[in-house]
Amino acid sequence: MRPLAPSLTLALLLGFTATAPAADGRPQLEMHDPGLPLWETRPLDRRVWVLTLDGKWNSAPVPHRAYYVNLLFPNGRSYSHRVDEDLKNHQQVRMEVLPGGRVEYRRVERSPFRLGDVQVVIPEHQLLRNGLGKGGTFKVVVSARRPVTRATAEEVVSNVVDVQWPMGRPTTGRPPRTRHQEPPPVDRFPLPGEGPDYETIPAPKPDEAE
Repeated sequence: MRPLAPSLTLALLLGFTATAPAADGRPQLEMHDPGLPLWETRPLDRRVWVLTLDGKWNSAPVPHRAYYVNLLFPNGRSYSHRVDEDLKNHQQVRMEVLPGGRVEYRRVERSPFRLGDVQVVIPEHQLLRNGLGKGGTFKVVVSARRPVTRATAEEVVSNVVDVQWPMGRPTTGRPPRTRHQEPPPVDRFPLPGEGPDYETIPAPKPDEAE
């Protein structure tokens, strides 16, 4: 039997370690719910909510690898969606001028998911189809390479987050700001609904003499 080529052997090793837990038994990605508002959208006249979880990578995610967010329902069914990111361009090179005028170039992660923002897409029709129309609990896990239907699958790289539905929190029409995002520029023009609550000036009263 011919030995495997070095490149193939390395690829197999990387694929195995990508889904293996950390040395202390922790999952590769640890997630928790920071309590941010739900982002509500209406694609194709369907009601969809997006729950943003806060994640911490105990070992770096594999470059150019696809990851999936999986919703596991109590009836044994599941719904999965691929993490929306550009796998070919999830990093950018930035130039920094250090003290003394020395210029340094470094790679900066630009993928929100790889920084720790995990967006869980929750379609209303999936809740109704799987018996959670009036409420209930489902589980969320992240997997590598392919979707999964159970939390103990080999491809799962995260801990399990239990989501109680309905969540009883405010909703917003745009993605909530997370701790991983850069602050907005100071001169950014506010979008409709983002400006301060200006004092309402009452209409003038008619002159009683008239």
